[in-house]
Amino acid sequence: MAVWYDGGVSGYTPTIGLEIHAELKTRTKIFCNSKND
Repeated sequence: MAVWYDGGVSGYTPTIGLEIHAELKTRTKIFCNSKND
C-alpha cells in the first residue's frame, strides 16, 4: 500500500509524549484524610 504526502500539514511538528499512571498503596488519599478504599 502506498501513501502519498502532499505537504498539506507542513506547518505542524510531530510530538511524541509518554504518560505514566501509578497506583499508590497508602491508607489515606493524598490531598485529604479520607480512607483509600
